[in-house]
Amino acid sequence: MSYNKENYINFEHYCINNHIKNYNHITYHWTVIPDKVLIESGYFNSENELRLKRKNNNQLLREYGLDGISIELNDNNKIYHGLQMKLWNNTICANDIGTFMSVIFNRFSNDSKGFLYHTSKLEKTLKNDILNRNKIIDIKLDNPYIDNNKIIKEDKDIKFKENILHSNKLIEIKLRPYQIEAISKLIVLWYGIKLLYLPCGTGKTIIFNEFLKHSNFKKYFYI
Repeated sequence: MSYNKENYINFEHYCINNHIKNYNHITYHWTVIPDKVLIESGYFNSENELRLKRKNNNQLLREYGLDGISIELNDNNKIYHGLQMKLWNNTICANDIGTFMSVIFNRFSNDSKGFLYHTSKLEKTLKNDILNRNKIIDIKLDNPYIDNNKIIKEDKDIKFKENILHSNKLIEIKLRPYQIEAISKLIVLWYGIKLLYLPCGTGKTIIFNEFLKHSNFKKYFYI
């Protein structure tokens, strides 16, 4: 259904960035969602349930129904939303997003929404159901990729945000365009060893700290 695995992963991060820009939510891709968020959102009922799930999967937590989670801050309250992405040619039917809808309706709160990002069309009955209930937000995007995997549509206004808790307020640090590009490439595909190579004074520490905010590593080595 998707164009290929590499483009599909890139598309997920493309949608994450669009969600940050358009909704100003704190947003995580599935691979970097902190355990605390998984529990607070209701995706898992307890730390013990999450621990057992990781143990059964040899520490690899497999995605079920979600490609991401976002957090809406509303009067010091947190509302958790689920994200699903489909880089498809074919029509999307209800059975194609069954697990996604199950998570949104059964695990999250009544105030939570499900954001469905996709590049194809929805089956008519599914589209009517989504409109009638207003629990799932249907967001259709143009396909941002061509066959050689080059992005043909880029949003230069996307801002990666480092949200720092200080005196109960979130302080936004705006990054430079080349820093955003570096963070994006670190996040999207991580296989084996990567090298971040930049001149002195260009903000390598800031870039790496922002990357760690989106990661789920348990040990770090600074050299």
